[in-house]
Formats: sequence, structure tokens, C-alpha cells
Amino acid sequence: MVCPKCSYTTRSCYGTRTLDSRWRHLDIGTHQTWLSCQLRRLRCPTHGVIT
Repeated sequence: MVCPKCSYTTRSCYGTRTLDSRWRHLDIGTHQTWLSCQLRRLRCPTHGVIT
């Protein structure tokens, strides 16, 4: 995992959210498209715990 604010990398994650995060994507014709995933968090020594 890589911190999105700096170049810190780690192999371990701080935790995973138990609820899925959902985003609406571009529709395919008349069908709605939703993306969902469980976000992982990491502990950056500079920025703290971030998603």
C-alpha cells in the first residue's frame, strides 16, 4: 500500500472498513452502474491513519 500524500509504502494495512463504499459510475445504456469495495487503511508515520 502507498500513502496517497507522500511516497511511504508498506505491506501491511491498518484495518479494513466493514461496510462497503459505493460510487455511481457512468450508466450503461438504461442500466445504472455501481462500484463497491471495502477500503483498506494504512498508518503513515507522517500523515497518520488514512484511506
